[in-house]
Amino acid sequence: MYIREAPASFRDPGYKEVIKRFVEAAGQPVERPCESCSRPQGSGEYCSRPCAHAAQALSSEPQRYPIEPNVLPLVFSFARLHYLQPCWSCEGHNDGRGQLWKLPQVWFYTCSSCYAHLVGKFLWEMKTSKLLSYEWRVNLCAFGDPGCATYIIEPARLPDDAELRKLQLDLEVMGRCCEAGITAVAYRLLLE
Repeated sequence: MYIREAPASFRDPGYKEVIKRFVEAAGQPVERPCESCSRPQGSGEYCSRPCAHAAQALSSEPQRYPIEPNVLPLVFSFARLHYLQPCWSCEGHNDGRGQLWKLPQVWFYTCSSCYAHLVGKFLWEMKTSKLLSYEWRVNLCAFGDPGCATYIIEPARLPDDAELRKLQLDLEVMGRCCEAGITAVAYRLLLE
């Protein structure tokens, strides 16, 4: 089935400006993506994904619910991107019989649907480039702050034999690639 383009009246006339802001912000260094970072402000020390403090520092309830290790790289990378704010995550879990029970997910806030679109295009490119084991999607979430949209990154159409470890490896790959990958998608959209 052919999907028609959206009518001009549906398009945000300022979407290229919104994407341009994303690209400009992506080029700016983020000294401390974790608000409660123990590194001294202005020390010149920049955080990295393997930071020993990130799992607690990125969590709103650090003692009870530190960010789980397999989803931490993606949550950390989102925290570094200025317009994608992670707000909930799960690395996925098997039940007592070893069957997939909870799917891995990352929820994030953003001020523009354009930014969620960038994430969706990035995930699609990762899958079509065969960098991911499974297809992932971005969905609008009905929970969260009503003043800004909340989106979910989650697996799409999983086969019956889907494996948690492969899903978690996908999370790790996304975490390593998303800052550069989402920014590259934004650059290409600006050139269209």
